[in-house]
Parts: sequence; structure tokens; C-alpha cells
Amino acid sequence: MISEFCVYTILHSTKIEGIIESHEGRGSAIERSSWASAERLIEKAKRSGAKLPLLLGAAEKEGGILFYATLDAISIFRDPQGKSETRYEFSNLERLETELPKEALIKISDNKPLSRRYIRPYSLCRTPKEIRSLMVAKRYRDQEQGEVN
Repeated sequence: MISEFCVYTILHSTKIEGIIESHEGRGSAIERSSWASAERLIEKAKRSGAKLPLLLGAAEKEGGILFYATLDAISIFRDPQGKSETRYEFSNLERLETELPKEALIKISDNKPLSRRYIRPYSLCRTPKEIRSLMVAKRYRDQEQGEVN
């Protein structure tokens, strides 16, 4: 089952390409902010047996969603000064055949589309139908090949 919600963030495309090429679609990244709301969302998805999509845009340029993955874990660390850092882990990283505009994402907070100029560390959104379909199709292919995780 694919969650009706997703997390959108940005990551440098050279890092993403490296993960696709050398790590079989598994990777992690660190964001210098607290993803507390995303952490609650992933916990809720896991309790219901759903996969939480992670949607990625390129950090080095303005544009849309270029990649998608399954968000597997979030760990939040706080230093003695109170600054937060989030480490997130993902799997099943895939490149989209066609860039999906950011405006296709509907924010959970206000049910409005994400701005094409959105540059914050992350946003919680409703999972677009296109992404849900791709993830279901991939899971089906993996099942046929005996590679379900």
C-alpha cells in the first residue's frame, strides 16, 4: 500500500545520480533542520503498513520533481545549543521519465498547490496519482522478480 501522503525535498542531482548508479537505489541524506512532522508521518504510514513516498527535486536548480523513492527512516538529532539535524534514509530510488511540476503537489497544511518557487527544506504533501501508480507498478515488477522489500 502506498501512503496518500508524501515528503518533498531537494538534494543535489549528482548525489542522487550516484545513489542510483552505485547503491541500488538505497541512500541517505542529512538536512540541517528538524523534520518532526515528517517523522510523525512516516511512523503513521508504518503502523498502517503503507510506504511513504519521497519526492526529490534538484537542489542546484529551480525545477520540478525529478526522482521518487520510498522514505524508510528519519532520525532527528539535536545538539546542546538546540540546533536540529535530520538524517533520512530511502530506498527504491527511481528517475521520473518526465519532470513533474512542483505545482502538482498539494500541501497537507492548507490543501493548496506547492509554489514552483518553493525552496524550503521539505514539504508534506498529498501523493500525486502519477507517483502512486509508478510505485505500485514497481512493487508489482519487483514481486514478479522476487525482490520485494
